[in-house]
Amino acid sequence: MPRCRFVLLPGLLTLLLVTLVRSQPDQAPHPARDLRLESISWIEDGAEFLDQRRFKTRLTGEEKATDRGAILDRALEQARESGRPVLWYVYKVVESTKRGRQLIRAPVLDIYMRQVVWSDPDVERIVTASFVPVRMVCDESLCERFGLRPLKFLEPAIVVLKPDGKVAHVVANVRTFDAAWFADVLRGVLEKVQGPLETKDVGQAMDRGEWASALALLEADSDPSADILYRKALLKRRLRDADGALKLLAAADAKLRTGQGGRGRGRPRRAPSGLATRVRTRRQGDVAAERGLVFVREGRFDDAVKVLRSVFDARVGTRRAEAGYLLALIRLHAGDETGALRRFHEIIQRHPKDPFARRARVNLLLGVDDARPLGAAFFGHERLQWLPSASPVGGALPADTTWPGKLPTVSELVKRGVRHLLAQQRADGGWNDARYAYCPDKRITPNVWVAVSALALQALQRHRARVPELAEAIDDALARGDRYLMDASRINRGHNEDVYADAYRLLYLAHRHDAQGIESKRRATRRSMRSIVGDAAERQREAGFWAHEYSNAFCTAVMVQGLLAAKDRGVPIDQKVLDQAASAITAARREDGSFSYGGTAGSRRGGAKNLQNASTRTALCEAALHALGKSSPERVRASFANFWKHYDRIEGVRRTDFHSDGQIAGFMFFHTLYHTSEAVDHLDPALQAETHARLVERVRHYPEIDGLFMDSHEMGKSYGTAMALLVIANALSEER
Repeated sequence: MPRCRFVLLPGLLTLLLVTLVRSQPDQAPHPARDLRLESISWIEDGAEFLDQRRFKTRLTGEEKATDRGAILDRALEQARESGRPVLWYVYKVVESTKRGRQLIRAPVLDIYMRQVVWSDPDVERIVTASFVPVRMVCDESLCERFGLRPLKFLEPAIVVLKPDGKVAHVVANVRTFDAAWFADVLRGVLEKVQGPLETKDVGQAMDRGEWASALALLEADSDPSADILYRKALLKRRLRDADGALKLLAAADAKLRTGQGGRGRGRPRRAPSGLATRVRTRRQGDVAAERGLVFVREGRFDDAVKVLRSVFDARVGTRRAEAGYLLALIRLHAGDETGALRRFHEIIQRHPKDPFARRARVNLLLGVDDARPLGAAFFGHERLQWLPSASPVGGALPADTTWPGKLPTVSELVKRGVRHLLAQQRADGGWNDARYAYCPDKRITPNVWVAVSALALQALQRHRARVPELAEAIDDALARGDRYLMDASRINRGHNEDVYADAYRLLYLAHRHDAQGIESKRRATRRSMRSIVGDAAERQREAGFWAHEYSNAFCTAVMVQGLLAAKDRGVPIDQKVLDQAASAITAARREDGSFSYGGTAGSRRGGAKNLQNASTRTALCEAALHALGKSSPERVRASFANFWKHYDRIEGVRRTDFHSDGQIAGFMFFHTLYHTSEAVDHLDPALQAETHARLVERVRHYPEIDGLFMDSHEMGKSYGTAMALLVIANALSEER
């Protein structure tokens, strides 16, 4: 059996990373404990939730004894003295109803917030100048005091308090990390609390994030200097006016080239001194860096690279490290992880004291799982382009990071999702922005990546005709993805999640087979499917189950879906394998129609809550039995009725990363939607179109502010987006 490639980061970068990764014993401090990212002077409670061997979800005795109410009251005293509201950043919730287990990996999101949001210069300025900043756990006393409870209130979150202690605004359930979006939210909160800004001071306007007001004040200079033009360009970019910003930058550059950098109208021209020449060159570098940033925000990456390279390689300029950081993100966007890692390391070497060096370091520092870096960049959480435009309905301040405007159309979701999947494919042909490595350990991560890659490729294949302008890019992605999926060394055989790697590859290849018009290509695809079927049969256990973290009915049903898809394309399947699977799933079915969680006939505890707890898997399992001739239309209808009856409970946990509502788990949300949509074909024909439409309508409510999808952050946006696209694909008539 081929051995897995177990170096999860590019091997040639080992020496590059060796000084940045943990080499201490297991009990050594977490690598992020002393991480310094933002310069905000938080009022803190001293608690820490960074993972060691197991998830930390509770306060220690010492941490629990901390009077957080008193800490907040002291912050409110400062607020009354300064006239500034309190910004309370809640990075962890620990209270009586969920006991901190609504998010067992909250520290991951905390690092993303600190790296992408709180260390952003604009956000830092607004928070420092206009708020009293507090970073503190929301414990039982504070949950009770402010009426904040999971699952509606999930970390990371911000709670803004007026100086009188009343809540002005809450933003919770943050799953998309965009500094410009946060700056705009903070501006709106300040206007809500303090009223419209009345000032003629540009600095005061900047302190509140009032970019339009600051620009209006600068516009008063009818013959501005290069510095004023540059500052105006920065504001135009913050206001998402790319054309206006580029025109101002061109004008600023022209003045600098003619020696008019600091001159306004009527000032005498002097011969430049050596110092003046260096200052002018530095300013030109900053102008070029800003031009590159505007190109990045517009998605003009080729133009951006040309400009940013010249800035990063120059010896002067205050934004060289930033230019290098953007270049690294562009390399990552192009799928070149090796190039991105090299660039991050180069920033640290050249500009060790720059804030962007701190951000680069967290993208190199490996977490306790040793699988991936701690930073947001490698998981698709550090954006390059502007967010898609979506005005909040009624102009209300956002309360979370879900799509704020009118529901996007199916066509919009498909186009945006396809573009994201294309951008997230790595150079090796796979998708690896999932960091699910915790049940039990990192050995499952390669299998997760193969499974997610198969889902992404299936989504691209099935939506290819709906995005004709991207057909060529999709074909290239499919070709590279095929090689990745069939590379046996990508699978870590004998470890958890290989059942999903096999099942999802079969489901993808079945659709790939259907789209191939040349019989020789179809034969090759069937050969690939036969190979996977053989491996899957070897992994079937004696009782007929396949195993996910353990033997269970739902992953066995998923495997049945894949096997039957292969069989429908002419791949021979040993009937004994299917019969054993049918017996296993049947053994897990209770008399009430629910399916036991553990997957064996003896694991039937749960009592009255059986149907609720099994609502995520009843349709999937019953449809698999129906396909195997071991169920009935009545049972299938009942399984869907149970799914819809408990849908509010299923939906309620979709942004968590644990079994946060009894046995219903957030990380199973899109798994549930996709496989339920696959099961629709086993319903009565009269109910199929209605059920598909109902599922798609729910999906339209779930995109984040970037238009993409995610349930558990551990699984990532490529996984969530691919799953959502597949629910849509199953609903479209030509796909059924």
